[in-house]
Amino acid sequence: MSSIRPLLMACVVALVLAACSSFNMSPHCEETAPGLQRLIAIAQDSGPPDYARLARIVHVTAMHETGSSYNARTCSAQVEVGRQTATLAYSVRQSEGLQNWYGIEFLQPDDAKFASISAEARSAYASGL
Repeated sequence: MSSIRPLLMACVVALVLAACSSFNMSPHCEETAPGLQRLIAIAQDSGPPDYARLARIVHVTAMHETGSSYNARTCSAQVEVGRQTATLAYSVRQSEGLQNWYGIEFLQPDDAKFASISAEARSAYASGL
C-alpha cells in the first residue's frame, strides 16, 4: 500500500500540471479585433478610442490562432487600411488577475509594411475620418 501512494501522488501531480499548462484565459484571436485596431491606429495614452471610427479605418479579417501557451496566444490576422493590406502576427497575453483585460504585442513591429499601415491608420484616425 505504501509503494502505491507515491505513484498515485506522481500521477495526480502530472495531471494537475498538464491541466495548468493548457489553462488559457486569454481571449481567442477572433475576439481581439478592437484591441488590434486600437493598437494600429492610436498612439499610446491618447484617451478613450472611438471604436466605430477604428472599425471604418482598420479592417481586420482572417484572424486565427497559430500557437498558445499558459494565458497567451499567438495570432495572425489580415489587416487592411486604405489600399494597403498585410498579414500581421501578434501575441495576446491575459493580464494576470484581470478578467477581460489583455495585452497585444506585434511580433514584427519593425517591419516596413506594418509601419506603413500603422502610419496611414494613425493619420486617418487623427484627421477624424
